[in-house]
Amino acid sequence: MKIDCDKLSERIQAFNPSYFEDFNNFWIRKNSIETDNISVLDTGHFDLTYFMLRHILDSWQTYRNSSNLTPLETLKESLTNIREAYSSIKEYSLLEFDKVSREDLEYLWHELGRVKQPEGKTNSKGKYNVIAVCKPLMLIWGQTMAFDSNVRYNISGMNIHSGQYRWIFDKWYDTMISFSEYLLETPDVAQCIEKESLKVYGNKVMVPYGRFLDIYYFEGT
Repeated sequence: MKIDCDKLSERIQAFNPSYFEDFNNFWIRKNSIETDNISVLDTGHFDLTYFMLRHILDSWQTYRNSSNLTPLETLKESLTNIREAYSSIKEYSLLEFDKVSREDLEYLWHELGRVKQPEGKTNSKGKYNVIAVCKPLMLIWGQTMAFDSNVRYNISGMNIHSGQYRWIFDKWYDTMISFSEYLLETPDVAQCIEKESLKVYGNKVMVPYGRFLDIYYFEGT
């Protein structure tokens, strides 16, 4: 695993502006709202949060070929259900991934994963379309990559067997631990990401490490 800081900056500049704008608009709103005790999924903010997510996730084709006939309705239920679990993780960045409650992450995994499942039901193995989980989680938390097919292909040579689109929770968790450890072991790369975040969002904002990693690996290695 190796990230080139010059490539990171170049790829951010060249990334599809409409996809970048979608994320940025959501991320700026999120950071203007959230404090220790308030989240974008709280009652007073939920309706607009859901409206924005529904629009973005639909335009990103997140639920294309869904086995669930009403994925956006299930998404609304799941976002309501994860409110407490999300509040427990939202203050942690990817650099602190090992400190995040594994139980809460696994609950998020099942709730977001089931959105694309038949009738919106969870499955006992917890094996879901990784994109269905990670695209909304990247938007609301920012610390995971979305793991589109390009990203999965480009990280496949890093002792991460990522080619399949259906993952179990442990596979995602171990992958995120690997990236967290890499950033901690290479602080210059973490600083590159933080510098790019500062350019776009200013200071005093949670750095969306996963979002920037997603852009980097979407374009190559």
